[in-house]
Amino acid sequence: MRLPPRSDSKTFFFKTCIAAGVALGVVLLAQTIWSYVYVSQTLISQEAQNDALRKAQSIAATTRDLDLTDGILLNAILADRLDDWSEQVAWIQIRDQRGRTAAREGIPQEEQQAGRRLSGTGPRSEQEFWVIGKRRVVIARVPLARGPSRGGRPPGTPPGERGSAQTKAPPQNSPPPPRAEAEVAVYVDSITSSFTYLLQYLVLGVSASLALMGSLVFIAFRFNQYVRGQQIEGQLDLARRVQIDMLPVRSKSTGRIDFALDCIPAWDVGGDYCDVFTLKDGCTAVVIGDISGKGLSAALLMALIHGAIQSISWTRSPADHEQASRSLNALLCRKTATERYSSLFWGYFDPNSSALRYMNAGHPPPIVFRRIENGEIDLMRLEKGGPVLGLLPEGQYEQGEQLIMPGDLLVAFSDGIVEAPDETNEEFGESRLIEVVKDRWNASPENIRDGVLSAVRTFIKQSPVADDQTLVVIRFH
Repeated sequence: MRLPPRSDSKTFFFKTCIAAGVALGVVLLAQTIWSYVYVSQTLISQEAQNDALRKAQSIAATTRDLDLTDGILLNAILADRLDDWSEQVAWIQIRDQRGRTAAREGIPQEEQQAGRRLSGTGPRSEQEFWVIGKRRVVIARVPLARGPSRGGRPPGTPPGERGSAQTKAPPQNSPPPPRAEAEVAVYVDSITSSFTYLLQYLVLGVSASLALMGSLVFIAFRFNQYVRGQQIEGQLDLARRVQIDMLPVRSKSTGRIDFALDCIPAWDVGGDYCDVFTLKDGCTAVVIGDISGKGLSAALLMALIHGAIQSISWTRSPADHEQASRSLNALLCRKTATERYSSLFWGYFDPNSSALRYMNAGHPPPIVFRRIENGEIDLMRLEKGGPVLGLLPEGQYEQGEQLIMPGDLLVAFSDGIVEAPDETNEEFGESRLIEVVKDRWNASPENIRDGVLSAVRTFIKQSPVADDQTLVVIRFH
C-alpha cells in the first residue's frame, strides 16, 4: 500500500532530520578531536615553559651568591637538583658573563648541539623549543642577579683586577652587557600527566559523537521497517474496529430474554466470536466460538464463520442444523490449514416451545443455571454436538435440546475464562465461575458478566492475558 502524500512529506522531513543529525555528529566528532589536539598542545607547551622558567629561577636563586669559578660546588648543586628532576629535566647549565659554561649536569653538550631548534627569537632567546633525539624540550634561561663579591671585585671581573670605586654608566645605545645565567631544559612530554582529564574529555566526546551517529544510522536503516510497522498497525486498528462492529451490543433486553456479553482479545484482534440476534421466525440465536490461536489469522477465520452462520439456514429442523454443521466443517477443512480449527456453540431459543436447540462443536459446554424448589441451584451443561470444526472432514454432528424454564440463566464462555492462569500457573477454573454466578443469582446479566470478568482479573493479578476471553450471560423470561 502506497503512503499518502502527507506521509511522503513526513518521510522526507524525517530523512532530512536523520541526515542533519549524522552531519552534526561528524562535525561534533571533528570538533572534539581538533579541540583536544589544539588545547592539549597549547596547554602542555605553556605549562612546560612555566615549569622550565620556575626551575631556572630556582637555580638562579640558589647560585646567585656563589663564585662562578667554583665549578666543583656548582656541579654538586646542579647534580643534586637533577636527581630531584631526573624524569623531567634534560640538562641544567650555568654560564658566566662571558658565555662560558661554569657548571653543567645532564645530557652531554654535544648531544644538545646535535639537536634541532624549533622556535625562539634571536640567537639566544630566553625560551626556546628544541628536539633532542626524539623528544621535544623547552629551554628557559634566567639571568643571575649578582652583587659585588666579598673581595670587592665586580661580577665577571677576572681575578687580579680590582673594580673602581665608582662604576661608570654604560654609554647610551650600547648593547647590553654580558650576563651570567642559569639554563634549564625540560622535556615537554613530562608535563602530559597533569592533563589526563583532557583525554577523559576526548573519550567522552568521541563516544557521544559515535553513539549519536550510530543511533541515527541504525534508525535510518530501520526506517522502512518502522513505516511498514506503522502501516500494519493502522491495518490492525481498522481490523479491530471492524471486529468490534461485528459484535452485538454488550447488553440488551428483547422482552423474552435479557443478555449481556463481552469479548476481550488477548492481542489487537482476537479469534473469539459471540453473537445474540433474532432470527426471521422469531427465535433468538446464541453463538459463541473460539478459533485456535490468536491474532490476525484467527480473526480472519472468525469472520469467515460469522458470514457462514449468517447466510445458511439452520433453524427449520434438527436435520438442517446438523447438515449446516457438517457443511461448515467441510468448508473450514478445505479453506484452512490443519492447525487452524474452531470450537463453536450455536443454538436458538424457540419461545413457542420454550426449547433451546443447540449444537456444541468441541466448545466448553455452556451451563444453564436453574433454581429448584428447595432454593438450590441446579446446573445443566450443554454438551451434545460433535468435534471441533475444520479438523475432521467426516465429522458427524447431532443437535441437542434443553427445555428452558422462566428465570433460567445461560452462561456461555470461552476457554480463555476458565483456563486463565495466575502467577503460579493455576487456572481460574469452572468452579470459581459457578460460585460467582451463584453469588449473584438475583442480579442482572450485566452485573453477573462484570462480576465474572472482575473475578478473573483479580485472580490472574499482574499476569498478562494469555487467551481471548469471551462471556455471554442470558436470562430467560
